[in-house]
Amino acid sequence: YNHGTVFVCTSRAEGAKPRWSTGTKVAKSGITIANGWAKAAESGMSAAFGMLKNPTSKPVRVVGATSPYAKVVQLHEVVDKDGSMVMQQKSGGFVIPAGGMLELKPGGNHLMFMGLKKPITAGAMVPITLITADGAIMRTTVMAKVYNGANESYDGGMSGM
Repeated sequence: YNHGTVFVCTSRAEGAKPRWSTGTKVAKSGITIANGWAKAAESGMSAAFGMLKNPTSKPVRVVGATSPYAKVVQLHEVVDKDGSMVMQQKSGGFVIPAGGMLELKPGGNHLMFMGLKKPITAGAMVPITLITADGAIMRTTVMAKVYNGANESYDGGMSGM
């Protein structure tokens, strides 16, 4: 997102430079978030959760996110890989069905804050901007809270950046 225009990474092959779209003018998205919150964290990584709602008659695909608290915000999912639950970037983004909802929750789909720029303290209001495939954005603010689950360790800290 850059001054009224959204640029989406359209391809990121392993070891290759990312390819970016030519840019789409920003419009306001119709999606909303309910019960949104972010995990308090001193450094490294954190995550945000909540219930994304789509009141429109067409599916909406969330393809990106930003926050001033993180260098990068990735769309993540948790999947079973060889009997272990692992986090990975969600290929193609999050699809919110027409007139439906999509839950972002610990152990499932979530927004992963990578490379925190400053601590996310309990009670802080954390701004998040979601970007949809059609170039629309949804700006929201969620409250940070202490959450003792999801205390994963990460190799390399910021893989995929």
